Amino acid sequence: MDIAAALTIQLFLAIVLGASAYKKVTDMESFKASVETYAEFPQGVAGVLIPLVPLSEFTVAVALLAPATSIYAAVVAAVLFAGYGLLIAKAVLTGRTAADCGCSFSGKTIPLRGALLWRNLGLVIAALVLAFAPAQEVPSGADVALAAFGAAALLMNYLVVEALIALPQLNRGGVQ
Repeated sequence: MDIAAALTIQLFLAIVLGASAYKKVTDMESFKASVETYAEFPQGVAGVLIPLVPLSEFTVAVALLAPATSIYAAVVAAVLFAGYGLLIAKAVLTGRTAADCGCSFSGKTIPLRGALLWRNLGLVIAALVLAFAPAQEVPSGADVALAAFGAAALLMNYLVVEALIALPQLNRGGVQ
């Protein structure tokens, strides 16, 4: 894969995971309430797992930025995004859609709905592309600059998608 494309994906995923971890840590009570509402973990398990989620996200975000660990971190990121998707799918299929997903770092409340599965699928694909088609060269300054702009563009699109998913109108009229 082209080095600028790989760096773009690395930066984008690192920002998404890092910002998500930050949001969870700064509002742990809301995150805990969201997860307890829709994930249905046994009480003792939830208390242990919930603090590990932002720690895992932050660790993977940092590891994505290190050349020696970025491929492994991309695989772990794909597993995280897929795991979140499975929890969301289970909640949607069992009708627990009123809960906030606890996954937005934009400050918006995002109810559980099928559109989140598409978002997570996109994140899984991005992580797997990075893991299985890594760049094989050292980036130049131009590659880094291009990657920064590319990651910023991806992030803006991601935030627009989050805002659209959060719209209450999508809950009406059968659109999920």
